[in-house]
Amino acid sequence: WSTLNHEITVIRGVRQDTRITIDFPLRVQDCDHPYKQGIVRDLSQNGIGVLGIKAKVGETRNLVVRLNGIADCSSVRFEAKCRWVIQPEVAGQECVAGFEITGIGDTALNELRKVLGH
Repeated sequence: WSTLNHEITVIRGVRQDTRITIDFPLRVQDCDHPYKQGIVRDLSQNGIGVLGIKAKVGETRNLVVRLNGIADCSSVRFEAKCRWVIQPEVAGQECVAGFEITGIGDTALNELRKVLGH
């Protein structure tokens, strides 16, 4: 849709895969910064929402989700690009970010599908 200022056009993407909300603690870790960990909020084959990992929109990260015995392997590793970030207004609260999965191996994708119940 266009704003009243005709020089600016806002395009909103439509999410193709429905994300499932994760209602149990599932850890996610930034591979390049092993001490940066967060919690998975929601998940799909193409994306992940996380609480606690800071990123900038457009930034690419290598992430690992620790599966805690819910699939055949202990973790799933993939490359993901940050699509949106909500920074907290209150000190001490964690940021929330959404990532699009841009690179994942076949084995990791199959394990991710097991978590999603596909």
